[in-house]
Amino acid sequence: MSSLCLMPTVNEAHVKGLFILQEYLNQHNHGNLSAFQAAADNISRQDDPVTFAQAIIQGFAKTESLGTNNAQVAIATSEDPVAIAELLMEIMPFVKQEDSSLNLKYLYRRFSRNVNNVDHDKLSRYGRAEIELRKHRMSLQTMDKDERTSFFEAIITNKITQEQLPTFCRDWQIRREYEIGDMQDDKSGKMSYESSPSLQERFQSLSIYPELGEAIFDSWNSYNPFLEELYNLNLPTRKQIIDALSHSRQKKSDMIAQQIGALSTYSEVYGVKELHDIINTFGIYNFVRYDAQQLHNQLTLWQQGNGIAKNVIVFARSDWNNAFEKAGIYHLSTFSQEGLFFFEANDATAISKIAVAVGNRERANGRNPHETTTLENFVIDAHGDREQLKLGVNGETLDVAAFVTASQNRTKLHDTAKINDYRRHLGSHFRIILDVCNTAKTGYEKNISTAISEGHNSRVEAAPTLVNKVLIINRDNTVTFQTKNGPVPSTPVIPREV
Repeated sequence: MSSLCLMPTVNEAHVKGLFILQEYLNQHNHGNLSAFQAAADNISRQDDPVTFAQAIIQGFAKTESLGTNNAQVAIATSEDPVAIAELLMEIMPFVKQEDSSLNLKYLYRRFSRNVNNVDHDKLSRYGRAEIELRKHRMSLQTMDKDERTSFFEAIITNKITQEQLPTFCRDWQIRREYEIGDMQDDKSGKMSYESSPSLQERFQSLSIYPELGEAIFDSWNSYNPFLEELYNLNLPTRKQIIDALSHSRQKKSDMIAQQIGALSTYSEVYGVKELHDIINTFGIYNFVRYDAQQLHNQLTLWQQGNGIAKNVIVFARSDWNNAFEKAGIYHLSTFSQEGLFFFEANDATAISKIAVAVGNRERANGRNPHETTTLENFVIDAHGDREQLKLGVNGETLDVAAFVTASQNRTKLHDTAKINDYRRHLGSHFRIILDVCNTAKTGYEKNISTAISEGHNSRVEAAPTLVNKVLIINRDNTVTFQTKNGPVPSTPVIPREV
């Protein structure tokens, strides 16, 4: 070992502490000058340099098997050498010591900061993360450089409790599987439920078995970020198309992870049984759209039966551009939570069943919906155009042609007095609001808003243009739609008999 590099002002105790450290390094053939110099600077600032030198030696001894200078420097410069050494020993067995892509110097620097500023629990979570990952056929050593960097940063910076770590690791594996699967099928931008064993395993832990699991995943998988990005480009260049493909994988996997997180969180807070009650009662698959407390409250109100339905909002299961993400939460600023119920529907029949279910609930609790007239708004949120509402993941729609056919059939049966009237189930004074693009667009014989109004003998509020964000109910009870060019008033369709 080279001669001691003492600090300018030291006393006998400091010299003794440095001598003890030097003897240890010489005996163990370390010869780590950088570690000794770092320790010398640290020891010179201590009130009890001998005890501190012994703590550094103890830390060195604990990490001797790591065989790396960086570890000794981290221990030598820390305020709690033993604690830092224990952290390193817990974490480092799970990573490749010779792999520079792990950026070990960065990790050691994180460890070597003042112990009062280090979150030991988060740092030690590396080791626990590896244990969890192995349960799902993954390892830190099998991740590529970008994956490891993102994973490490997530564990350091995110507020993840020890109890949440298994869920976090499972979600990470599902996200990774999705990205790999999506990269193998860039043309469709989709991934099959069967190609994600971790997602199936996660669903099974929530008692969501294949048929339902596949239906839920199909709803999530209707999102196509590639088309979403192209839609916002005007005559895209080849490079823009390639970039859109590249971005789509990350955006899709992020969305899938958010959906899984919302589903799992609801189960963790309210239990698996209530999760299934929400799915079965309201047809909800996309928990990311809603406030969890609102879903819990509406289920309680629905089951008790003692609260009347005032506003029913039906979302389409299909959402190609993720426009409905958090839309249920945004609607809370428009509609009173009292008597508010969210549903999801995959086709026109499902919407009809929702209307019937609302009426049956009223009748089961001694209320005649046609007499109480309590429902104010029946809102449908979907993608669409002047001719149709796009509802399902396999192209299911509610369109003008269906209403024309139904009207013709009623005429053939000489049953013109009896039409498919929602008022039997929803009351006498509700209106239908189509929170859908272009459903009131004119210039044709009949648009979908007119067809719905005639088919259900109800007032319909619809937009003549593209809409975005959440609709507004004004003080005079008129409806305004938000658009890119500002607020646009609704185009109401008033039936003959209202």
